[in-house]
Amino acid sequence: NVALKHDGVVLCEQQRLLSTDKSEHTYGHNAVGTDKNGSKNKAGKLSQFQLAVMIFTLTASGPFGIEEAIQSGGVLLTLIGLMVVPIIYSIPQSLMCSEMGALCPSWHGYIMWVYRAFGDVPYIGNFIGFYNAIAEIIAMGSDIPIYTVLMCFYFEQFMHSYWPQFVWTAWTQYLFRFCVIVLAAILNIFNIAHLSSSNVVFAAIVALPFVVGFFYMLPSTDFSNWLDANHYKPYNESGEYQWSLFFSTLLWLHIGWDSASVL
Repeated sequence: NVALKHDGVVLCEQQRLLSTDKSEHTYGHNAVGTDKNGSKNKAGKLSQFQLAVMIFTLTASGPFGIEEAIQSGGVLLTLIGLMVVPIIYSIPQSLMCSEMGALCPSWHGYIMWVYRAFGDVPYIGNFIGFYNAIAEIIAMGSDIPIYTVLMCFYFEQFMHSYWPQFVWTAWTQYLFRFCVIVLAAILNIFNIAHLSSSNVVFAAIVALPFVVGFFYMLPSTDFSNWLDANHYKPYNESGEYQWSLFFSTLLWLHIGWDSASVL
């Protein structure tokens, strides 16, 4: 066992050698590892399809957020951004993270990259680890609750569309959010293989309405509106471009590759 602060390079190389198995074409923390008895541990491995869905979830996770991009930049610029940003922003990040993840297959992820880059100065890696822990705590407290509120909003709209008599009280909202949190907690208790299997189901449920809606509305879509000056302007009250919101939204839709590298 090599301590992290001793030499990140040695630990990266050690884990690379333990993870090398050309006969395996699956991914995961324990996909090609060995347990304490020396036998191969097959728990927690991912297929290539499961890995692709996990990466999709950790990065885009669906077209959510496009509304803000259209409101701040208009339809035409949003469509151009969705085609350009993946090329100039996502592809370089994905290549870098896949290379570093293969070089240092570790649960420590990008923290281990810092240890390897600054092997002679281990306190930099310690600082990144501490900073990452604080950032995750802040993210869990400020970002994750947004998704429960968002799901609550979508569920409320769905219920009112088909059952207008449905009463959405404060206690009903709390109960719904609590059930969402409990379900997510239960799924995260299992290993990554089981989590990925459930993630495939949820990703299909999320993507299905957008796929069906796209083909359903395609015949009635007037593409000439995209070039009409009255349509490609921002859809907000002032009618002015909000560049900071526009670019931050587009970048937010394409982040998460560093998290995907630790799978």
